[in-house]
Parts: sequence; C-alpha cells; structure tokens
Amino acid sequence: MPERLLVASAVGYALVFGAVVLFDEPGRAIGHGFYLPVILAALATGPFWGAAGGLLAVGLFWFGLYLGGNGGWSHMLSIGGGVRFFSFVLVGATVGYFARRARRMMGDSLHVLDELLALAARDLETGISSADGFESAVNRRLYGQRSFVLLVGDRPEPGADGDDAALRAVAARLHSVLDPDDELGRIGGSRFAVLRPCRNGAEARAASARLERALDDAGCRMSFGCAMYPGDGSDLLSLYHVAGERLYARMSVRGEWRPTATSAGLVEDLERLRNVSTA
Repeated sequence: MPERLLVASAVGYALVFGAVVLFDEPGRAIGHGFYLPVILAALATGPFWGAAGGLLAVGLFWFGLYLGGNGGWSHMLSIGGGVRFFSFVLVGATVGYFARRARRMMGDSLHVLDELLALAARDLETGISSADGFESAVNRRLYGQRSFVLLVGDRPEPGADGDDAALRAVAARLHSVLDPDDELGRIGGSRFAVLRPCRNGAEARAASARLERALDDAGCRMSFGCAMYPGDGSDLLSLYHVAGERLYARMSVRGEWRPTATSAGLVEDLERLRNVSTA
C-alpha cells in the first residue's frame, strides 16, 4: 500500500507541475492541485517526509511558474507565496503525523487480536489447548500427510469434570511426560487428547500404556484409546470415533466404564469393544 501511494504521489506531482507550466495564470490557482500528491506522500511515509513533500510542492510550483513565464522573485517572496509555502509544509507534516499514529494503533490492534486468538484456542481451567485449538492441531497434522496417533483419555473418578485443581494436575502431569513434538489438549469434561508422531499400531499402543502408567504412578488414574492416521481414519471425525471406541473398551477392561445417558447404547457392543482393546 505505501508503494502505491508513493507512485500515485509522483504521478500527481508530474501532472500538476505540467498543468502549472502550461496553463497557470494569476487567479486560476492550479497550484492548489499539489495538495493531493503532498497528502499521498505523507500518508505513505510520516511527518518528516510529508513536510519534505510540501517543500517539493512549493519548489515545483515556483519552478513551473518560472517556466511558464508567470512568476518571478516578487511573486515568490510575496505574502501569498509565504502562505502557500507554510500551507504545503504544514499539510504534509500534519497528515504524515496522524498517518503514522494510525499505523501504530493498527499494529497494536492486530497484536492484541493475535493474543486474543491465541487465548481463544486455550482451555481456561488448564491452560492447554481447548477443543477448538486441538481441532486445529489435528487439521495441521492431517494437512502434513505424515502418520500420527490420536490418544484420547478420560478419568473414571466421580466428579472429575468439575474439579479444576485435579484437571490442572492431570494436564501438568501429562505435559511433563510428553515429547516436544507432542500436542496436548482438553476436549471436554475430564477428557484429554494427545497428538504424537507414530509409525504403526504397536507404537501407538505402547504410547498409550506409557501415559497410563505415568499417571497411575502420580496417583491419577486415566485410560486411553488410540487411533492411527491414516490406518484408522483419514479425517478428524473418524479418528475421534475410533479412539473413543477403544477408550470405552479400555475402560471396560479396567472396570472403569460407567455408562452415561449418552454412552449407554454401547452396552450391547461391550464384547466387541473388549476385542478391539485387546487386539
């Protein structure tokens, strides 16, 4: 944008200068056309170069009058000449000053917006990625076309959903045992999810078991279900579905599954889920 304004300003200077040389006479005030390129130059730069643009306009105006045979030292040193000099310079400096202030305010606003967007992707209770932020992380992995595992974990303790201190403790413990390339998020209630690079199902199951052991050692029991990309699904919904089924299977094997109104329909599939978990 500043480059375009400068180009437009240069064209404006040239056009108005040509008009002054060819057509200006006392009373026509063609020289006022220099205000436009001065303003454009000031918008693109700042107060200093805006004032310099005003000086350039004054010089071009007087030189154009001289070439057109309509100017002389008496005209340049008149009261009208002095008013024109200060007007061009003052307009350039003033417009440039407020243009610079506006750019700084816009930059600050964009910085604040970036911070708000980053906060929107964070879970308020734990400080890790929220469900929306974690969804964006999954989509980035899908776009990268490299295999990874989605681990979905849940806590069996009653009332775990509302215990903010316990949730923060779980998040901190999970974060401490993850690798730098792993991504952690809270996707609802007491349910957490982890993304990590993985080559096959054996690695995925080993990662799931390691997380369970690490949390058990810390006195915070949690079960995990896993889903491999691309073997178990090629999109976010299919991966969540497979990981959720295996999570319920794992919890049923460990005697932790307490069906809710939402998950009660899975009772009929209990035997199949156990087979999935032990496969």
